Amino acid sequence: MRMTNGIGRASAIVASCVAALLVAGALCVPAHAAGFGLSVNPVLPQEQRSTTTSYFDVAAAPGRVSTLKVDLVNKTSKAMKVSAAVVPASTSDSGSVAYDATSAATTSVASTAHKLPDLVSVKNQTLQIPANSTRIFTTKLTMPAQSFEGVVAGGIVVEQLGQNAEKTSHNGGVGIGISSKYRYVIAVLARNSEKTVTSDLSFGKASARQVSKKNQIALKLENARPTFLNQLEVSATATLASDSSKSYKQSASGMQMAPNSSFSYAISLPDDVSPGTYDVSAAAYYVQDSKGPYTGADAQKYKYRKTFKGKVTVSAATAKKFSDSISSVRDAPGIAWWVYVIVIVVLLLLILLVLAYVVYRRKQLEMKRLRTQLANAQGEVAPRIIARTGRGGAHRV
Repeated sequence: MRMTNGIGRASAIVASCVAALLVAGALCVPAHAAGFGLSVNPVLPQEQRSTTTSYFDVAAAPGRVSTLKVDLVNKTSKAMKVSAAVVPASTSDSGSVAYDATSAATTSVASTAHKLPDLVSVKNQTLQIPANSTRIFTTKLTMPAQSFEGVVAGGIVVEQLGQNAEKTSHNGGVGIGISSKYRYVIAVLARNSEKTVTSDLSFGKASARQVSKKNQIALKLENARPTFLNQLEVSATATLASDSSKSYKQSASGMQMAPNSSFSYAISLPDDVSPGTYDVSAAAYYVQDSKGPYTGADAQKYKYRKTFKGKVTVSAATAKKFSDSISSVRDAPGIAWWVYVIVIVVLLLLILLVLAYVVYRRKQLEMKRLRTQLANAQGEVAPRIIARTGRGGAHRV
């Protein structure tokens, strides 16, 4: 039986019941503080450009060796196992700097001269940290023998092994960020000089794809220079050539690209995408400047602009494949209605039991308090009664 709107409402009721159960449970379950318990602190080397930053930014001559250290402090009462790895910087499809070896392998461009993991002595290490103790991850960064321009970017990723809970919080820029499962990242930048390198954006090809059951036209953007490409704004449109009413637009601003990296900017298409040829156009603006000659879709002024025009053909077979893939999930058999009824009834019973227990416990505590007060009162009155009876035969109340 497929799920109906009524069952959808039942799902909402189930969610409400779960929330109520959690609230009721909180009345009788003691709260415990939760936290990762690991402190990650970089020890900046002599070659550090600025001691006010919270990440490594090393400027050194060709062949120079710098020691990078990270203090790993276990603040908990239990031993923990921690992994530390040096990875290159890359750009995610959301338009933010990422620190992931797998992503870097697929998004680095041909102009990449050096990768950070190739310049360090220790790429991966697992450390056992006793309770309330500190261990140090150490690796030596050796500058290439030949001088290079720009910056080599990457990060030291620290993660506690054996975590169960996941938490998402991401800082896509340079510095210290925390992402899924308390994954700490300390950025590492290596350069020979302070000389600035001008960023240069270019467009690659556009193609149709499906990601997580979402149809898209993906437009590849490349930053082929050894420098960060900052304040990127992109506006793109895909229009079916045979039917201009089927036009799809996408825009985003505030994006950033890692040196020598690429990413795919996605234009969303409907679930039942129409086959045919799509005219794709895009404009990219980067490096904000109040005196810049270009104005982006976000009304900001920029120093640089690049444009793209191309075509993407979605064949009938591809359109059907995309549609069938989405339909397989959308039309999957739903859960029978009576299962939702049983779940709701069980949850309501649990809520009633929890509330009844809370009320019972409160009454028990109140009766115990009254009995204690009565006993104390009797203990105070009895001596006075005995004193009044005198020799006439005292008796105890």
